[in-house]
Amino acid sequence: MTAELIPIVVSGYNRPEPLLRILGSLRRARYPQADVKLYISLDNAGPNGAREAAEAFEWPHGTKHVLARQQHLGMRDHSFACMDLFEDSEHLVFLEDDSVVGRDFYHYAVQAARCMDKLDDVFAASLYAFDFCEYDGLKFSPVPTEEDFFVMKSATTWGVLFSKRCWLQFREWHKRHGGTDDWADHVPATVNEWPVTSWKKYINRYLSAQSKNFLYPYISHLSHFADPGTHFDEASDNFQVPVMVNNRHARRSLSCEAGNLARYDEFWEIMPPEWLIDEVGVEFEFDLRRIKTPTQFRKDHVLTSRDVAAAVKSYDNSLFPLEMNVFEDRTGTALHLARAADVRAGRSDPTPGEVRKYMKNIGRRRELDLAADGLLRKLGLRR
Repeated sequence: MTAELIPIVVSGYNRPEPLLRILGSLRRARYPQADVKLYISLDNAGPNGAREAAEAFEWPHGTKHVLARQQHLGMRDHSFACMDLFEDSEHLVFLEDDSVVGRDFYHYAVQAARCMDKLDDVFAASLYAFDFCEYDGLKFSPVPTEEDFFVMKSATTWGVLFSKRCWLQFREWHKRHGGTDDWADHVPATVNEWPVTSWKKYINRYLSAQSKNFLYPYISHLSHFADPGTHFDEASDNFQVPVMVNNRHARRSLSCEAGNLARYDEFWEIMPPEWLIDEVGVEFEFDLRRIKTPTQFRKDHVLTSRDVAAAVKSYDNSLFPLEMNVFEDRTGTALHLARAADVRAGRSDPTPGEVRKYMKNIGRRRELDLAADGLLRKLGLRR
């Protein structure tokens, strides 16, 4: 079977240096011996050098198209406009300009497209693999399975493989619900605090409303710089992750059997597999990160790290990620299976002990050094 030629769309604005950085990583990547279309779409920000950089860039892997928008659209509407570039293709790779791709990303995208078409509940596939939860800042380690992917009802927009069919379904939903707070109570509070210019805000609500997922790799094919711009006041390396460097996806098919995928909800909590529900004896949901509010519990029973009035059963917290203590049936006193009505609200932010648990113990001396450094920076005494 001939591999699908998936067009690539890079979204830029007023940052010529990040734009050239991602274009350079795209040029270094590996592609089939065919014409791969590259679209560079630039929102109008006046003279800033981005258009000149895009036009001067040489693309040896196919045809290049530079689209300089005549009006300033803003991040959300410009991103939506980029999705008009599917043309005759069934899939499209969308990239924000402050990212870089691994050399194997295109082979991964082709394989991910095949997997997406097999899974009815998948909306899009991420090129990025998170290593921490963006809602609580703690380490995120998805439980490995025999599959090459896991799914989650939470989106990213830095590097995404979209399908035309799923995108058009989202756009119809957005026309009806985009200007409302529909489904706002089904996503983390942080999502609802994002500005209206954030299209990820509405994609997250859509995922919850339609019970759809993002397909995520266990190993990232993209890293993100978070350069200063619309959503970041200063550069951050928080989103830098290791990127796949070899070419293994060109040599074998990736596996994505629906029944074997690890599944995560809108709050980055793993959804209990059927075998675990059978062992525990009741249907339940996880609340280990405490991102959910008690009003957002959907099951009658919750396995939580909060205090409870009465526990059906309690577990240890020595294994990481914490759900592994339940998978391995390690009894203890830290995590509690309880009726949702018996869960006490309490504090939701991570305790110092939980930070050490998730981020690993870096040592008290280093903790003090980091605390002192943070204080000096806030006071303007250190840069």
